[in-house]
Amino acid sequence: MHSFLKGLLVGAAVGAAVGLLLAPHKGAENRQLARRRFEQAVAAGRQAAQDQDDRLRARFHQQIGRLEKETAQP
Repeated sequence: MHSFLKGLLVGAAVGAAVGLLLAPHKGAENRQLARRRFEQAVAAGRQAAQDQDDRLRARFHQQIGRLEKETAQP
């Protein structure tokens, strides 16, 4: 798994470098576009993490409720 992650990161870096070299925009425009896309990706990641947190908390509370009902019965 370690080599896969390393290859993935190297591939992403090479792809980004080639993309920047062949980009049709000027450097400042590319940086602004990259910054905007990065901010969108971070926001999407934060939203996905929040959604997952909400799902896990709901599942946790559901399980606690089920266990409380089971232990309350004689």
